[in-house]
Amino acid sequence: MRISDVFVSSTTKPVRKMTKKFFLFGAGITGLISGLIAIVTFYGQFTGLFTLTMQRDAMDKGIELSVTRDFLEPKSTLSIEPMNEIGDMLESDIDVDAARNVDGQFYDERIPYYIAYTYYLRNSGKEMVNISYRLRVIDSYKGVDKAVKIRYIVEDLDTGEIRDKTYMKKGDNPYIIDEVLERFSEGAVKKITIFMWFDGEYTDASMFGGGIKLDMAYSILNAVVE
Repeated sequence: MRISDVFVSSTTKPVRKMTKKFFLFGAGITGLISGLIAIVTFYGQFTGLFTLTMQRDAMDKGIELSVTRDFLEPKSTLSIEPMNEIGDMLESDIDVDAARNVDGQFYDERIPYYIAYTYYLRNSGKEMVNISYRLRVIDSYKGVDKAVKIRYIVEDLDTGEIRDKTYMKKGDNPYIIDEVLERFSEGAVKKITIFMWFDGEYTDASMFGGGIKLDMAYSILNAVVE
């Protein structure tokens, strides 16, 4: 179902037609351990935010998270606030520029059907490292894992280089994202914006009330020796 099936043009408040709905209750992005994104069934029970805490040994490596660029309050966990009644939409309807200009969670009042969250990753340690980041499907209801999309934008704040990539689940592989951030040098900072939504090009009526549970993990692969 496309977003045009949900909204109609009008000079008054748009009339919303019935569409497939999902509950997106919240997420946590946890440095080097994991963050949990939970989308439960429409009739599911709200259980609060899903977060995990960074382990001590990972924190000692000097990789830090922050919701602001100045890192005045570095965190081991960043939590995404719950969202209710998530419908399907199209990637072209995402307001990417507006979302990337807001630190933390961005709320699109025009199309409130996606999560957008901007945060910062810094290497405050004493060595260059390679970092793995993987996002996998833990559980899925009514086949909605075939319709969920993840867009991951990384900007190097030193060089201005931007990597922008959209992901979907492929076959039986539970990992939607399985990538490596290479040569993350001492003092380097990355600005990251992650988007999550159900794509209307892939949803169908059988997915109504479905849900999916995702886990995102950052981990150090190895130090880079030069």
